[in-house]
Amino acid sequence: DINKKYLALKDKGVFVSHLQIETNINTIATSLKSDLDNLKDAKLNNVVEHLEDYQTRLNQLNEQLDKESLAYKDISKISSDITKTIEEARTYIKYIKDEYEKASIRFGIENLDEVIKTSNEQIDSIIEKKTNLHDEIKNDTIPSSVAYDRLQEMLDDTMKMTASLKDSRDRLASAKGDEERANKQLLKLQLIMN
Repeated sequence: DINKKYLALKDKGVFVSHLQIETNINTIATSLKSDLDNLKDAKLNNVVEHLEDYQTRLNQLNEQLDKESLAYKDISKISSDITKTIEEARTYIKYIKDEYEKASIRFGIENLDEVIKTSNEQIDSIIEKKTNLHDEIKNDTIPSSVAYDRLQEMLDDTMKMTASLKDSRDRLASAKGDEERANKQLLKLQLIMN
């Protein structure tokens, strides 16, 4: 069962060589043969403990294969999530940049240039890390579980940055809305006075 799963994952392109499945199975098979020989000679020394150990090792290998399989499946989804979140961040950056240039002095909002610059640098860094990681995956130099964990970390960083940008955008939008409401009130007052 484990060998079949291992071969199926290997055929799919999942990096599993770090698990050393063949070596582990061969070691267990050799030890099991030795235990069978001992049983034939009526020597029961540690056979039960060995069998329990083999079962534990096989269960661990099975769990590790499942973990790699799941991570391999989830890599494309999390990678897509990173891309979507970066696009959302870029939308916020564009809005902030456009509105900040128009209204920063009127609204008294400062330091958004730095926010824009830092966010663009973070996006460039995340894209570069993601590209390098996908190269590692493609070249079979990294387990899927490790790649997944790194992508999750990138997604978390991207989501934090995007949330911060959304807050900045919301502050600008609120200030702009306040200004529009004040202008409407001023217009009403002028109409009433005339």
